[in-house]
Amino acid sequence: MNTEDDYAPDETVQRWRHELDLASKREQKWRKTAEKIEKRYRNDGDISKGKTFNILWANTETLRPALYSNTAKPDVRRRFGAGDASARGGSMIIERAIEAMVDNSEFDISVERTVQDMLLTGRGITRVHYRPKYEMMSSRMTLTEANSDTEPFLRYTDENGEEQEPEFDEEGAFFAMDEEVLVDETVEVEFIPYDQVRFGPARQWSEVQWVAFETIQTREDLTENFGDKGKKAPMTILPDGYDPELPDDIVKRCRVWEIWDKRTRRVIFIGEGYDEPLDVRDDPLNLKDFFPMPRPLYSIETDRTMLPVPEFELYKDQADELNDITGRINHLVNMLKVRGVYDAANEELGNIFKTREGTMIPAHNWAAFSEKGGFRGSIDFIPIEGTAQVLVGMYQERTRLIQSIFELTGISDIQRGSSDPRETKGAQMLKAQFSSLRLMPRQKKVQRFVRDIFRLMAEVIGEIFSPETMSKMTGLPVTPEILDLLRDDDSYQIEVETDSTVIADEAADKAAVAEYLQAVGGFMQLTAQGGIPRDVSLKILLWASKRFKVSREIEDLIEQQPQEQQQEQQAPSKEQINIIELQQKNQIDQQKMAVESARLDQEHKLKWAELELEQRELDQKKQEMLLKAQVGFSRA
Repeated sequence: MNTEDDYAPDETVQRWRHELDLASKREQKWRKTAEKIEKRYRNDGDISKGKTFNILWANTETLRPALYSNTAKPDVRRRFGAGDASARGGSMIIERAIEAMVDNSEFDISVERTVQDMLLTGRGITRVHYRPKYEMMSSRMTLTEANSDTEPFLRYTDENGEEQEPEFDEEGAFFAMDEEVLVDETVEVEFIPYDQVRFGPARQWSEVQWVAFETIQTREDLTENFGDKGKKAPMTILPDGYDPELPDDIVKRCRVWEIWDKRTRRVIFIGEGYDEPLDVRDDPLNLKDFFPMPRPLYSIETDRTMLPVPEFELYKDQADELNDITGRINHLVNMLKVRGVYDAANEELGNIFKTREGTMIPAHNWAAFSEKGGFRGSIDFIPIEGTAQVLVGMYQERTRLIQSIFELTGISDIQRGSSDPRETKGAQMLKAQFSSLRLMPRQKKVQRFVRDIFRLMAEVIGEIFSPETMSKMTGLPVTPEILDLLRDDDSYQIEVETDSTVIADEAADKAAVAEYLQAVGGFMQLTAQGGIPRDVSLKILLWASKRFKVSREIEDLIEQQPQEQQQEQQAPSKEQINIIELQQKNQIDQQKMAVESARLDQEHKLKWAELELEQRELDQKKQEMLLKAQVGFSRA
């Protein structure tokens, strides 16, 4: 398989231009349809002639908040539950970091625009960007005196042995060096319009081998992103309303394609009209699935193609008919005007409808006016009863047609805040239940899309962010064990999910809470009676709690109960501690008494030995004295 290294620079550009042209042709018909639909949504251009009923706008504005109306929150947990401190710390760091970036960015706007693009064109796309922030900072480098006795001037060198011009302070000679220092990092979520992305040929997302994003850049952008090559790239795009007297580098723009090639795990930048790549970079994010975007959000999905199908195309004929009926209604309403004729002999009757309320006009020939039967004989109106009946029928037909469109799109299932007062509570609850059943799959699709965005953000945080940035962003320490876990590409110890992306029904939420508390209360009573062992009851309670939308803190508390119980069983009570302390004290006293007794015994033995020694010395002296006396007697 050929890679970018196997091609010359101009061949690389030719290859990718060919791929982009093929991708554009594959989606050309769809993009033209999407452009018309977008104009129709905005009532823009010649799409809407005369009076129309913009059912597309009404449907989109109804479905969009039903699919995404609540800021998503990340839910990052240890995959295998309690017992792994590193996984718990890593999950908390990832969750807090994502929350901080969602709160301090236009995350909601990007997701809302993606959902709207999906509803209008049939496909919505969002990507992530890693944005490091660097600042120039001055650092002090100590210099060493390096001159010899033969040199007349002093020289100073740095730690690499290179001579530097010194500065001096209280600590001695130094060299001030400016360097870029990483001060902040973030992950941005960007909405991509439907016409600014291309895909490689594939039947499903897992088969896609490359994705290309289109950007329009100024000369300043090109120079900042690509250096000298950016200065040479031709500017080929003229914006609307440009001033021809200004230089091209100020007015014109350059179309740049950012191509993510999954086969080589490289990113290639192609400038329109430039014969070599502006840049080729190795995998910058090290993501598991390589692409910096989740699977696109589709409105209508098929198994054999990734070509989007706009939802509006399913009811376009009914929408055109609705516009036609609205135009006819407008024409009939214009016909419903008071028109008629009057007797020319009574010219004053022509001004009767121009007078104010309660005003009377004089009749110049009253006798003739009376003989003709007054107004009935002098004025006659064009009949409009038939037009009014036709107008009523047209309104009924329009209502029927709107309801048909609502049935087709599923909007009829969305509760609009109005109900029939004759309906029972059970009937209304049944309607709400079937409404959620039809709408729930689409809501879950959006929720999965947001979850995939969070997972991409988590990967970037774990793979690229520095420990200092993580700690500053989350307020938590990043230990080496946690950092190793986050850097591990094959780690399965942390899972990233999201909560609901739609506003919950307050009444249903309260009812669920009441049901949960009632179930837990009854279960705890059964446990307190001793019918179920404590450890078994906690496992059952955790299993049941996960079926309700209880908070994460409650589940964590339930998970921690067996550990706390084990610790309580292992830890001695206060009375046991007092007994142990008393026993230890008695043992110490006994040891002291034994030592003292041994000491006294040794002293006693020592005294006896001294007395015995003294007694022997006395006996020896007596014997010596007797011996001397015997010697003296013998001499005498």
